[in-house]
Amino acid sequence: MIQPAATTSDRVAKTGFWDQSLGYPHAFITVMMALTLGLVFHIWIGYDLLVTLPPLWLGVAGVTPLLLLAVAARRTPGDQIVRWLTGIPFAMVTTGAVALFAVAGGIIPERTLAERFGIASIWGSWPFIFAAFLMLLNVIGSCGRRSWPLTYTNVVYLLSHLGLGVTLFGGAMSSLALERHTMVLFKGVPTQKMTDRTNHEWKAPFAVTLRDFRMDTFPPTGVYAKMDGKAKDGVSQVPGEKFLKEGLKEKIGPAKVEVLQHHPRAAFDGLNWRAVAWKTAAPATKIRVTVANGPVKEGWISCGSPETMPAYLMLSETEAILMSTPRPKKFESTIEIDEKKFDVGVNQPLNVKGWDIYQYSYDEKLGAASHYSVIELVKDEGLPVVYTGIFAMLLGSILHLWNGIGVKK
Repeated sequence: MIQPAATTSDRVAKTGFWDQSLGYPHAFITVMMALTLGLVFHIWIGYDLLVTLPPLWLGVAGVTPLLLLAVAARRTPGDQIVRWLTGIPFAMVTTGAVALFAVAGGIIPERTLAERFGIASIWGSWPFIFAAFLMLLNVIGSCGRRSWPLTYTNVVYLLSHLGLGVTLFGGAMSSLALERHTMVLFKGVPTQKMTDRTNHEWKAPFAVTLRDFRMDTFPPTGVYAKMDGKAKDGVSQVPGEKFLKEGLKEKIGPAKVEVLQHHPRAAFDGLNWRAVAWKTAAPATKIRVTVANGPVKEGWISCGSPETMPAYLMLSETEAILMSTPRPKKFESTIEIDEKKFDVGVNQPLNVKGWDIYQYSYDEKLGAASHYSVIELVKDEGLPVVYTGIFAMLLGSILHLWNGIGVKK
C-alpha cells in the first residue's frame, strides 16, 4: 500500500529543536541556560573559586575557547554551529543580555547587591560572567572569520570588534582579579598587614607608616529638638539650614535663633566657654532664642568632644536647641613608604609599585583626634587592557568615518 507523502509540517514536527536551522530561538535558549547555570554557581559554589584560583588559570580557561572558535571560524566558516555562533542572531541576543546587566549595574547600589545577593559588584557575578563570555565568543569568532584577507574594510572591522572584545576581557579581569584591601595605620608604627573584603589577611609588598592625620570639618548647625513618643528614639529634630557663625539669625522650627558668639574650638572652664587651639576641641556657640509667647533665653550650645560634654539650651521641659555634629569636609593622612613621605586623601590617590592608595576611614568617634587612619590599597591589572580596547575601538570608528567620507566624495 502506498503511503501519502509527508507534509512540510510533519517533517518540522519530527525534527528536533536543535536539528533545525539555528537562529534567534536557539540563541535565546542558550543565553537563558547560561544565566541559569550562573545562578546555580552563585547559590551552590559562591565566589571563593574566583578568589582562590590564580589569575593565570582564569585567563587560560577563558581565552582557550575564544581562540579555538576564532580558528574554527577562519578554517571552517561554513559550519552551521560556527556560522551561528559568529552570526547576527547570537550577537543580538548576547549583547541584549549584557546590556540588561549594564542597566541593572548602573541602577542597583553596590550596598544592596552586597546585602541582598552577597556580591560586591554585578560585574563580578556568575550570571554576568557567563553572559559576557557568550558575547565574547561571538565577537572573537567573527573577528577570526574576517581576519583574512587584510583589506581596509576587514581592518576597520577587526579594530572595532577586537577593541570591544579586549575591553570586555579587560573588564572581566578587573572584576575577577581586582585586588582591594584595607590597612589600619597607627601613628609611628610600620605595618604590611592588609585585609580584603572577606577578612583574609595579606602581606603588602611594602611597609606603610602613619606620620600624621588631619581633618577639616564644615561648621555645625543649630538643631531644634522636641520630645515625641512617635519619633525615632523618642525625639523629633528640625536641623537648621545655615552654618553657625557670629551674627547669624535663623528660624529653626518654632524658635528664632540669633548667634551672639561662636568659637570653632572651645573648652568649658567650669563657668564659661573660651576659645582654645586644641586639635580635638569642640565648637561652642552662644545663642539667644525667642519663641512665640515665651521668654527670651540665652546660653551656650556645643556638640561636645572627647574632653568635654555636649551642651544644649533648654527652652521648656520638652524642647531644646542643640548643636549638630560637624560633618567632615576633608581628611587626609601623611604616610611614609621606603623613607619617603606622601599625602593621601579620599580623592587624591597615591600610586606606589602598581598599587593605588586611597584615604579610606578613621575613628569617627574621635574625629580629628583619631588615633588611627585606614587606607585602601587597590591593584587593577585589567585597567590597561580596558584602555587598549577602548583605543582600538576609537581608532576603528575614526577609520570607518573616514572611509564613509571618502565614499561620499
